[in-house]
Amino acid sequence: MLLAQRLLAVFVIVIPGLLAGYGWNIMRDVIFFSFTPEGGSLPVLKFIGGLALFLLGVAFIAGFFVHRDKKKKKI
Repeated sequence: MLLAQRLLAVFVIVIPGLLAGYGWNIMRDVIFFSFTPEGGSLPVLKFIGGLALFLLGVAFIAGFFVHRDKKKKKI
């Protein structure tokens, strides 16, 4: 039972972490594409989507750690 709980906790952290990493990658690609000769203006909607993924992923991970620390009375 303890192993299953730990694996679930790892998946709860890994999935938002991957989403945040993907959001960071989208934002980076949008920025660097705007510097290429064939790149025009900054695709704002794609950048905002990447920013949203990044911020939601980081906020979820931070909330997970705050909740865990409160539960263990470390805060």
